[in-house]
Amino acid sequence: MCVLCPGLEGDDFDVEPSVRCADGPFVLLAVSLTFDPSRPVCGSGFREYFMYTAGPGKPSLKLIPGPPCHGPLALLHRAEHGISSGPQHHFVIAALEMNLSHYSLPGARRIDYDLHVFSSKSNVWITKAVTQDPSCDWESAKAHGTSKVITLGAGKLGWVDIWRGILVCDVLHIDPEPVLHFIPLPDPMGSNKMDFFDTCQRSTRDVNCSDGSIKFVEVEFLSDDDEASDGDDGEASDGDDDGEASDDDDGEASDDDDGEASDDDDEASWDSPERSWTATMWKKETLFGDWQPLHSVDVDDISVCASHSDIVPELWDDMTRKPSLAKLITASPTLTLLDDSVVYMMCKASYEDPRAWMISVDMKTKEMVQVFPFCADRVCNVTVNYHPFAFSRYLTAPPGT
Repeated sequence: MCVLCPGLEGDDFDVEPSVRCADGPFVLLAVSLTFDPSRPVCGSGFREYFMYTAGPGKPSLKLIPGPPCHGPLALLHRAEHGISSGPQHHFVIAALEMNLSHYSLPGARRIDYDLHVFSSKSNVWITKAVTQDPSCDWESAKAHGTSKVITLGAGKLGWVDIWRGILVCDVLHIDPEPVLHFIPLPDPMGSNKMDFFDTCQRSTRDVNCSDGSIKFVEVEFLSDDDEASDGDDGEASDGDDDGEASDDDDGEASDDDDGEASDDDDEASWDSPERSWTATMWKKETLFGDWQPLHSVDVDDISVCASHSDIVPELWDDMTRKPSLAKLITASPTLTLLDDSVVYMMCKASYEDPRAWMISVDMKTKEMVQVFPFCADRVCNVTVNYHPFAFSRYLTAPPGT
């Protein structure tokens, strides 16, 4: 998706325009400028939010006013937010903020939240105090750190801490006293437990919702040492410190500064020709039932069509005389918005490679389905650089195309 701002030059932007979130035909765009266009004197920065609606009917662009109690959209700048679409082209934007007033009291055993909701019907923001369901796990709740927001259907949004769980609230039909429900996520797999909470959340796990069910996927990365010690509880010696699971945090910091102490270890594992991993997918009903494992696949068991090595020559394995996905650095699993067994992942031949490929793997059939090359000269390591959304189905092709 490309955002064009006629009359503005590159230096006018504090950061590039970005898609903040999307649901159905709605896409929330953020445009960060180096000046406030409503003032003659330049400031230190200014951010505007726009809701783009693809249809039905003529596409539209709506400026979102800022919450009056938080200044010019400072809330959306610092709090994770999402969109829930309703009937008759109605939408709401919701942001969830932790309220520490009760948590700071002696003996406090709960955390309250403020739910800020913008409605397209009223064109104003409202704030509601939200409490957690008493059955919520206290330890997980107080440490909850949102990494993404997902749409769960029926007006519900889920604020996801990909290590711990999902805080769920109905933002389209707000009760007088709204309550947050908590959905715990499966425990980390094997060697991933060693880097629990220390690695970038999105490098190993993802969660999404489709057709009323939540899907969750995790990739466990293994070094040669891990495989050698699989007969016992060898996770304690596993090599995830230098594996894909930590590329988003450790890899970036060690490239240029104090990472020399571990560079040799990193290079030994990351520059080796084989990268071993296992991916597992779970599924559950939105608010009920337990997580049920669906599929599990080892990278060595994934069949790769020979034609894919024409697009990605690095897939070719001279030893086996066939393409192998284990020849690439792979991370950042991403689930689709469809009720299927497909997971997308980002691949590189090396961390510094300006090229990258987004691949899709069908975990049920254990085959690599598609590969899409893209330029990654601005992508650090193997950080996720794409997001699933169903926006394209609402677009209308121009006449003659």
